[in-house]
Amino acid sequence: MESSVILGCLLVLVCSLMPCGLCADKDQTPDFCQLSPDSNPTCMAYMPQYFYNSTSQECEEFIYGGCGGNQNRFGSKKKCLETCYRPAVTEKVNLDSTLLKYKGACNLPAESGPCMGYMPMYFYNEVCNLPPKTGPCHALFHKLYYNPETQRCEPFIYGGCEGNANNFDSAEACQFVCHPDGSDVITPLVATGRAVDECSVAPEAGPCRMNLPRFFYNSTSQKCELFTYGGCDGNKNRFVSERECHLNCPFRGPRMRTVAQPESNVCLLPSDPDDIH
Repeated sequence: MESSVILGCLLVLVCSLMPCGLCADKDQTPDFCQLSPDSNPTCMAYMPQYFYNSTSQECEEFIYGGCGGNQNRFGSKKKCLETCYRPAVTEKVNLDSTLLKYKGACNLPAESGPCMGYMPMYFYNEVCNLPPKTGPCHALFHKLYYNPETQRCEPFIYGGCEGNANNFDSAEACQFVCHPDGSDVITPLVATGRAVDECSVAPEAGPCRMNLPRFFYNSTSQKCELFTYGGCDGNKNRFVSERECHLNCPFRGPRMRTVAQPESNVCLLPSDPDDIH
């Protein structure tokens, strides 16, 4: 999967590096794109529309009356260009040599280039390296993001708008996109053997404003205690339940010594009249 993605982004880069129009769609322009705009003055509506001007090779605005007309009419400039604009192929390239030259192309930022044509293209963007983004909205969506440092899918709170693509509804989707080799990258609820220093740090509420009851291990009192978590960031000394806290951060202090009690022979004890039935 990774090799096909890299090859795809290299092909896109080749197109962006070549002269304008080199990698354009070779399909023929529809015949109606050659037609003059037809406003149809019979109808009296005032509807700004776009038509393709085959002379200037631009999509230009005109006023449509609202009925009749022809197919060289579009509700948006984007739709007009997608339908009618076909830059000419100007030359051939040696694709293999170009791919070898730009092996690191997938790490380059996208560039629109100096040409003025309208050519929708794709560029490779490693979404799994993006930090989790809550966004400015105030919804409380529980999502997962891929943490490249821990190589795990971890929870965060999404506000509902203006996030980024490192945002998944399920652990399965997160793992499929960011860790497709099949190994488990989901942060477990219970993970024994947690490092001692993680259980020794102070609890962190984080910058978000949710009021989520969570437990942390208090290394001073050597107990799992309750605190309020904001919903994002924080540290790993945070557990959904007290039981999970105890499983991950077991008691590390000296064990209490059990005092042996002297054995007694019950047969030698005096009888209790109240115990006779």
